[in-house]
Amino acid sequence: RDRSGASAGGIAQHLGAAGREAEAAEWFRLAGLHARGLYANAEALAHFREALGLGHPDPATLHEEIGDLLTLAGDYAGALESYEAAAALTPAERVAAIAHRIGLVHHRRGEWELAESSFVEALAALPEGDSALEARLLADRSLTASRRGDAEEAQALAEHALELAAAAGDRRAL
Repeated sequence: RDRSGASAGGIAQHLGAAGREAEAAEWFRLAGLHARGLYANAEALAHFREALGLGHPDPATLHEEIGDLLTLAGDYAGALESYEAAAALTPAERVAAIAHRIGLVHHRRGEWELAESSFVEALAALPEGDSALEARLLADRSLTASRRGDAEEAQALAEHALELAAAAGDRRAL
């Protein structure tokens, strides 16, 4: 009954021991979400991996969650693996967001060309009318251009990102 997640890990373990793997997988996902909300990232990672191992019906989201946690932990190679797995399994409307995350990991690693190509891929997969995500992507492309020493391109991308962010009312992009 407790869908808040506080006891989800224990419930998941009991369901798994009883052979009720589909139910256990969902409870492990809930436990992972709860742990992540408490910044217990290692515990969240373990729960998400358990859910994945038990055949959770939404592996793309689990891979994305795992990628986010591995990025926070500084395991960029592992994060890229998880994001690539998510991208292979995700519906088309999520591809842009995952490609964006992949670009951000490459940016953290100082791999400017790989970051740029991921951002361009994300822009190409962007659902029509998502100007808020487009603004964030352009802002990140601008930062990448700046880091690789192309001030002119960085300025142009930043100005375009600012216009889109203002039009979309996206505070994060602004």
